[in-house]
Order: sequence, then structure tokens, then C-alpha cells
Amino acid sequence: NMYYTPSTQEIASSFYYTFSTISQTLASMVGLLGAFSLFSSQLLDTELFNTANVLFTYYMESNLKLPSPTLLETKNFTEFLNYIKSHPKPTNIHFEPRFERFEILLNRKLKLVKDLKYSLLLTSVVVTISVIFIMLTPDLTRLERTYNWIDSSCYGVGIVGIMFCLRSYYMMIINSLNK
Repeated sequence: NMYYTPSTQEIASSFYYTFSTISQTLASMVGLLGAFSLFSSQLLDTELFNTANVLFTYYMESNLKLPSPTLLETKNFTEFLNYIKSHPKPTNIHFEPRFERFEILLNRKLKLVKDLKYSLLLTSVVVTISVIFIMLTPDLTRLERTYNWIDSSCYGVGIVGIMFCLRSYYMMIINSLNK
């Protein structure tokens, strides 16, 4: 045979190394992603709160029915946006640009949360699959066989999984940085 055939011990070591590395890498990336998301979310919340206060002031100046102040106190920005859309708006010339900015910020915040949930779900699926492969390694290597399609399939799933996770992290960060 002119091709190298790895021993069962080499296959087992390779499985343990590959799938534990995938799990550890994704776990550390989730930590970094969590810190980044928290920081971005806090910045967006601050800007949303300040913009909402300005919009609220425009309502006070125009003698229109005011939105409930508790919407701002509780940072219920979605309800605040719905209130503005469903009630007469102040005539102040600065209201519309501020309102558009508020809507953009809120959409960005909602997308950040959605992207974070997607990334965390994808990561937990890939880490779970990696842990399952690690647990199955003794059974896979106990079989008297040569390196085959099962091994290749396991590696393929791991590589595709980590690529999807890294892509979701990348897209989340890029979307958050675009203003």
C-alpha cells in the first residue's frame, strides 16, 4: 500500500485534539463576543435613551399627548417607537431627523440581539456535536478498520461547524461597527 494509513491510536488522538480544540476555541470566542455585544448594547442603549429624551421633550414643547415617561424609565424603546408611529407628531423641524435616527438605532440594537442569539445557538450546537464526537471516539477507534468515510465525515462536520460559527461572529461584529 503506497498510502499512509494511520493507526487507531493516531485517529483517536486526532479526534480528541481536533474536537476539544474546536470546543475550546468557540468557548473563548463566545466570551469575546459576549463582551463585545455587551459593550455595543450599552452604547446603543445610551444613544437610544438620549435620543428618546429629546423626542419626549419635543412632545412636551408641542402640547401633544405625551408618551408615558415609564417607557423611557424602563427603556422600553420598542413601545416608545410604536407610540410615536401611532400618534400625532410634534411639528418641530428637528423632530423627524431625530426620529429617523432613533428608529435606525433601535433596529441596530434589535439586530445585535438577534445576531447574538443566532451565534450562541450555532455555537452551542457545534460545541455539543464536538463533545459527542469526543465521547464516541473510543467506540469509533475500537473498530478494526482503516481511516474511512466516518472519520472524514466527523472532521468535515467539525470544520464546517466552526466555519459557520466564525462567519456568524464576523458578520455580527461587522454589522455592529457599520454606522
